[in-house]
Amino acid sequence: MSVTGEAGGTPLVNGANIGDSGTGMHLAMAILAALVQRGRTGKGQLVEVAMQEAVLNLTRVKFTGTLATGEPLRRSGNRSPTGGYSDLIRCAGGGVDDYIYIIVPPDNPEMFHAAMDVIGRPELKEDERFKTPAARAKNGAALTEVLESWTVSRNKHDVMTAFAGRGMVCGAVLDTAEVLKDPSDARPVLDDHQPAAAVRLAGHAEARTLVRRAQRRGVTLARRLHGRGDRGVAAEGRRHAGLSHGSPQPLPSSACGGGRSGRRLSA
Repeated sequence: MSVTGEAGGTPLVNGANIGDSGTGMHLAMAILAALVQRGRTGKGQLVEVAMQEAVLNLTRVKFTGTLATGEPLRRSGNRSPTGGYSDLIRCAGGGVDDYIYIIVPPDNPEMFHAAMDVIGRPELKEDERFKTPAARAKNGAALTEVLESWTVSRNKHDVMTAFAGRGMVCGAVLDTAEVLKDPSDARPVLDDHQPAAAVRLAGHAEARTLVRRAQRRGVTLARRLHGRGDRGVAAEGRRHAGLSHGSPQPLPSSACGGGRSGRRLSA
């Protein structure tokens, strides 16, 4: 939260639940690594993931300056704190989400040149206000005004296509309803209101995640384990994991706080 918000403003909650989901992904990777080791050596591992450490890894870029100077990173809104140019650019429509986000990293000046070509202003490549990364960062408001003079009359999807087609880092702002309707997100649906992720494997047909199956098994498992002790839980867990009695023992685990391992990320 300390790095999310407008410059000089109060901290804001991150829009994505990176603490829960991010820790789960790190835990999944750790389990897979432990499974590989068990397959090679026959030895299991104690897998433990702390939420705060997982979030720290996901926000590692924000720590670059602090690691170099010891000073905390301050909030900068939509502007890049790394010396490049970035901002939300208004597009046609006038809606609250009719924007596209653009970033021009300081070490990728060709993206700025591409943007000037797209909007038909190639002469601005040599404009002293925008010629260098430092100049673009200093004159960010002016550069945003230049870009918006072209984007404000165009749909955000068309703007994104034009800029991305030239190799620029950009993305249209999509609300939660737009995301679910986006044809590029061909995800299966878990039920009438909850989306499920899709996984595509090279050389195979689209493989769906086991969300539906896990949900059904969860209900079945809860019914079967009702009234059982720890042994019943362990035995049923091994069966659902596909581990026979003769296979190596399942990985020991350590968890606290409702299934979340290690420390909780404080607000």
